[in-house]
Amino acid sequence: TATPFAEKMEELAKEIGAPKADSFVSLDSKDDAKFGLDKPFLQLTVTDKDKKEKTLVLGKIVSEEAGTRYARLKDKAPIAIVNPAFVKAVNIDALDLLDPLVMKQDPSKIKGFKIESALNKITLDREGETWKVTEPKAGAFNAEPDAVFSLQSLWFNLRADGFSAYGPKAEVATFGLDKPSSKIEFKLSNEMGKEESKTLEIGTEVKGKSGSKYARFKGEPAVFNLPAATILILERAYLAYVPREILKLKSDDVESLTRTGIPGELEINRKNEVWSLSKPKVEIADDRTLNDLIAIVSDLKADSIAAFPATDLKLFGLDTPFAVVGFKLKDQTKKILLGKEVEGKKGSRYAKSEDGKSVGILSEVIVKKLIASPLFFRDRNIARFPDADQLILERGPRKATFARIDGNWKLTEPFASEA
Repeated sequence: TATPFAEKMEELAKEIGAPKADSFVSLDSKDDAKFGLDKPFLQLTVTDKDKKEKTLVLGKIVSEEAGTRYARLKDKAPIAIVNPAFVKAVNIDALDLLDPLVMKQDPSKIKGFKIESALNKITLDREGETWKVTEPKAGAFNAEPDAVFSLQSLWFNLRADGFSAYGPKAEVATFGLDKPSSKIEFKLSNEMGKEESKTLEIGTEVKGKSGSKYARFKGEPAVFNLPAATILILERAYLAYVPREILKLKSDDVESLTRTGIPGELEINRKNEVWSLSKPKVEIADDRTLNDLIAIVSDLKADSIAAFPATDLKLFGLDTPFAVVGFKLKDQTKKILLGKEVEGKKGSRYAKSEDGKSVGILSEVIVKKLIASPLFFRDRNIARFPDADQLILERGPRKATFARIDGNWKLTEPFASEA
């Protein structure tokens, strides 16, 4: 038995509980053909708690614009006109009454996933607080937490866009479910603490809904439509589960920043919490700009992963990097290698840490900071006047003089006044 959608059933029950006529057009049922009641548009049969049935018959449209129809109780006069709200409420497909919540599972009970498709063969297993991914080419690795969280969260509130078929006689081949494009099996602990599994099968794309696909749980009667956003998560390649971390360091331990490559040589040092440029020329650096940059790279993550393990660095322009940015710590130096620009993503570049196994894509915003000219890092203060006692402001023929008198600023020229 299918689970009815409570909200839809409440709406339907409200309309059919005591249907009212807008008006009556005939007291005689002999004119059924005239009103389309000999070949009804729709018949609604209601069974009360005493098992008694009453059938309401809907006939022709009275007004296309208004949406009204002729109606009467079966085998009984008179003939009435019913309002469009009632017609709309009862003119529904049985599939529209099914609950769109097709899965509600506590994510903490899920112990693992197995994802299979023409391009993917991934297993994810929970090991304590972390998740381990296994993939034929990449081997085993710890999963990116954000990716696992989004996959887990789906099952807590997995909702269908609608239903396309229900029952044992559903022609699954029509929906591409005789040969699913993807299968997602998940293992979970049931209420008794025993492990069980369930498999979601994904078929072909829903006509007229780009990215949305037909799906069903293996062995269950309902064929439903999953929205594109859900399909994107379910059918992600294994690279989505590779950790996006490019660099991680303690910002307080950074002593200097260096850069080589096409953007130009750069060296900036920190001493007593003050930053200063030493290459290409000696200048005071802007503390806020440098501290903001160090905060970003202290936990630097790629927007996405392009390769793992990275075997062909030339493909990403990382065999001869566009730039190498180094961060000297107290006991080591960590480097970021920037490769070529990503096609179709202006300003974004491929990147990897010097000893990293993955190639990621860094956003234009971060890349701009890493390859900025020395002027970007220069002290933003044009001048400093910590002990100023007088200020002269000139604009065209006008001139005003301010002076610090007894610790307070006052206007002294062209006339005396409190500043």
